[in-house]
Amino acid sequence: MPTSLALAGVTLRVPLARSEVKNGLFHIYPALEFFLARDFPLDEVQLVDENDQTIPAELITRQKKTRSLFGEYAQEIYSWKLGWWYRKRKVKKHHNILVTALDWTAGKFRLQPESQKEYRLIRNEVAQSNQQLADIVFDLLENSPRESIWGSVGVLTAYARLQGNVDCPPDHWLNVIENDPRLRYDGFGDIRYADSLTMLDRLVPGGGQKRPSPTRKKISAAEKQQVYTFKAAFKHRKGLWRRIEIQGGQTLYDFDRILRNVFKHDLFDHMSGFWQLIRRGNSRRFREVDLGSINPLGEGDTAGKKIAALDLQPGDKLKYVYDFGDWYEHIIELEKIGEPENGAKYPRVIAQNRPRYHYCQSCAEQGRKTRAVYYCNSCSDWEAPVWICEDCIYPDHEDHYLQEIVY
Repeated sequence: MPTSLALAGVTLRVPLARSEVKNGLFHIYPALEFFLARDFPLDEVQLVDENDQTIPAELITRQKKTRSLFGEYAQEIYSWKLGWWYRKRKVKKHHNILVTALDWTAGKFRLQPESQKEYRLIRNEVAQSNQQLADIVFDLLENSPRESIWGSVGVLTAYARLQGNVDCPPDHWLNVIENDPRLRYDGFGDIRYADSLTMLDRLVPGGGQKRPSPTRKKISAAEKQQVYTFKAAFKHRKGLWRRIEIQGGQTLYDFDRILRNVFKHDLFDHMSGFWQLIRRGNSRRFREVDLGSINPLGEGDTAGKKIAALDLQPGDKLKYVYDFGDWYEHIIELEKIGEPENGAKYPRVIAQNRPRYHYCQSCAEQGRKTRAVYYCNSCSDWEAPVWICEDCIYPDHEDHYLQEIVY
């Protein structure tokens, strides 16, 4: 459906700032962000009232000095001068302006003031409309090939789908997204998951749009005692797995230590990290929420996070990476949550894959069958791996790069 038809009759609820009412201005952006056709001349926008009478409005432009991460710059502020109309319609602070698209292609919009008293009478209906709008945007995000959607597409699509399905227009989409814990607008044109990180967020801590930190889950004594059973496997060698039990009161650092141990990773070298894998809608695709990194000394932004605080349910998955250079990636699935066993010490390994052993080639040449412990990277190639046991390291392999075999 053409945009002009899809948006016909769509109404935006625009909250007026106190300064706008005081100065008799209507700031065009972000109020009408995405609702004006691209490159549409602002001085050609037609404003009318409920009786289709033209509202004369002078377009004014001013510059505002704004600080950013990249220095200070002059921001262009575009506004319509509507002081006379505000006075005529008795518009006051905390009032809203209902902006209805009459002809999107021609840039024709109807303006109608809404007092706080009028708004309070329908606030329950507005809340329902807000939820529907947020759900539509979130559904678009869940089905996007990226972990974000363009606001120019997502916002217009959401309002078009909402049209005719609600009793009254929702609050402005920026307010709806800001108040929904699943979503955030990054300020650069994209709507994202609330817990996703942009490149700017990663490069400059605090550089992205700030949102309130989620409330930390309070963990009861019973939850700390509960035992979480995980199945951990190499991502690209799923046949190599370990079933691990760990208690809710233990930390990701405790989990990291046992994972390093059972998968033969160095306990005293390299960083590691955890990500939570969250299914996107009903698809087979997952998005990754970075839980943080851990260093071998037990420090890091997620080292102290308790297992129970992750709020996992059976079937939920984590990603674990050891060594951000070589990138040894593992997939960890929570199988069940149960009660502790009397006298058991956690974390612990309770099961593993059936091993398929390699045997030392040096011993084989001497007629002995000895289980290999190491893979010699220095002597091996893709077609001819070299397996050696503990006793055959010296003297031929003592200076070589040896990697302990995970069975």
